Amino acid sequence: MYSYFSSRLHASAFVLGLQTRLDQAAEALAVSRQVLRDFVTHGPIEAELNAAQGNLTGGFALRIDANRKLLTNDGLLLDYLDHWAGRVRRVSMVDIQTAFQRMLQPDRMVTVVGGGGGRQ
Repeated sequence: MYSYFSSRLHASAFVLGLQTRLDQAAEALAVSRQVLRDFVTHGPIEAELNAAQGNLTGGFALRIDANRKLLTNDGLLLDYLDHWAGRVRRVSMVDIQTAFQRMLQPDRMVTVVGGGGGRQ
């Protein structure tokens, strides 16, 4: 299972995806919805926050290793990248929970299911 926010200048989408066998699709969908509801309600645990922060800050150099990638930061303050990792490390579990509660309403989200043509 994976999830991410696809942010744009004026709007963004939250995407949660997974792959499973066709005969497990309904159960996988129910489990993913429950995991999302629980995360929005309770936020991350400390180990999840630490892992996410480590992943983001540890891979930071790869986010800016080409001019094309640097151009995605157009319009930001000149020192934005200098302070990015520190800002990521300052994000708390409460910050994440508050943001998810403000941005997501799991019971009002659109669900798209694709596939069914592969092996079972």
